Amino acid sequence: MVGKIKKFITNKSNQVVMDQVVFSGSGFLTTVVLARILGPDEFGVYASVVLISYLIISIMNALVIQPFQVAPTEISDQTSYHSFTFWIQLILLFILSILIFIILRYNIKALDSFNQLNEGQILYYLCFIFQDYFRKFFLAKSWVLSILMIDILTSILQIVLLGLVFWNTAWTLNNIIFWMGLTYLPGIIISIMILKPWINQFSNWSTYLKLHLETGSWMMLTSITQWWSGNLFFAVTGVFLGAQALGAFRLVQSILGILNVLLQTFENYVIPTATRLYNQSAQQAVRYLQKITLKAAPLFGVALGLIFIFAKTILQLTGGKEYAHYDYVVRGMTVLYALIFLGYPIRIAIRMLLLNKSYFLGYLFSLLFCVVSFRVLLNTWNLTGAIV
Repeated sequence: MVGKIKKFITNKSNQVVMDQVVFSGSGFLTTVVLARILGPDEFGVYASVVLISYLIISIMNALVIQPFQVAPTEISDQTSYHSFTFWIQLILLFILSILIFIILRYNIKALDSFNQLNEGQILYYLCFIFQDYFRKFFLAKSWVLSILMIDILTSILQIVLLGLVFWNTAWTLNNIIFWMGLTYLPGIIISIMILKPWINQFSNWSTYLKLHLETGSWMMLTSITQWWSGNLFFAVTGVFLGAQALGAFRLVQSILGILNVLLQTFENYVIPTATRLYNQSAQQAVRYLQKITLKAAPLFGVALGLIFIFAKTILQLTGGKEYAHYDYVVRGMTVLYALIFLGYPIRIAIRMLLLNKSYFLGYLFSLLFCVVSFRVLLNTWNLTGAIV
C-alpha cells in the first residue's frame, strides 16, 4: 500500500493534477471566504483587482513564458536562457509598478475603487504575477514537484491569513490585499533559490530578446484578444451595473470554476489519445471523441443538474444571504457550461489538428461580438445579458 501511494505521488502526471487541485482549491476557498467577509461591494473591488492581474499575466506570459515554452531546443546555454527570462520578467514587473504608482498619483475619478487601496495593491500585483511566472516556468521544465510544494506553502499561508481575517473583523480590504500579496513572497524566494538566476553570457541576450519579440508579438495579440473575449463582460459589469453585481458574477464564476478542473483534466486526458488515433485513422479519432464525450456526459450532467437545482442554497453557503437573489446567475451559468461541454469535442479536434489560426479567429469573432453587443445586453437584461 505504501509503495502504491509513493508511486502515485512521484508520478509527474499525478503531481500536475494535484498541483491544479491545490491551486484551484486555494483560489476557490479565498474567493468564498472573502465574499462572506467583505460583502458584495468590497468583494466586487477585490474581483476587479484579480481580473486586472490576469490581464497583466496574459500580456507578460505572451512576452516571456509562452516564447520560452516553444523556444528551440537547440539553444545550447539553457542556464543563460533561464536567467534571461527571469530578468526580463523582473524588468517588466518594475515597469508595471512604476506605471501603477503614477496612475494612482493622478487620482483618476473613474478608478476611485482602486485609489482607495493605495500602494498596497502594487505588492499584490507584483507577487501574484511573479509567482505565476515561476509556476509556468517550472511546469514547462517539468519541475512539477517544486511548484507543487511551493503552491502548497502559499495555500497554507493564505488559509492562515483567511482565518485571521475571518475572526478579526477589523481588517480592511487594503490590508487584506497587501497581506495576500505577502503570502506569495516565501514561494517566490524559494523559486529564486531553485532557479539561481545570474547575469551570465550577456552576449546571447540579444538573440533571446529577438526570439521573444518575434514570437511574443503574435502571442501577445492572441492572448489579449483571448482575455478580452472571455472577460469583457466581467470588466464592463462593474462599470455598468456596479461593484456588487461584479462581485456576485465573480463568486458564481468561482463556484462553477470547479468544473473547469474537470474540463481541463478531460481535455488533457483526451487530446494525446485522440491525436495518436488520428495518426492511424481520422475515423477512429472521431469515434473516440464521440464515445468519450458520451461517457463523460452523465457525470457532468449530474453535477450541472445539482448546481442548477440547489443554486440558491449554494450561494447562501458560499457567499452569504446577500447573494441569494443572484441564484438566477448560477442557473444561467450552468446552461452556459452545458454548451461549453457539448462544444469540447470540436475544441479538442481543433487543438489536435493544430488549427491555431482558427483558434485566434474564434476568439477574435467572440471579442467583436462582445464589443458590439455588451451595452445593449447589459442595459436590457443586466447580469442575464452578460450570460447571454
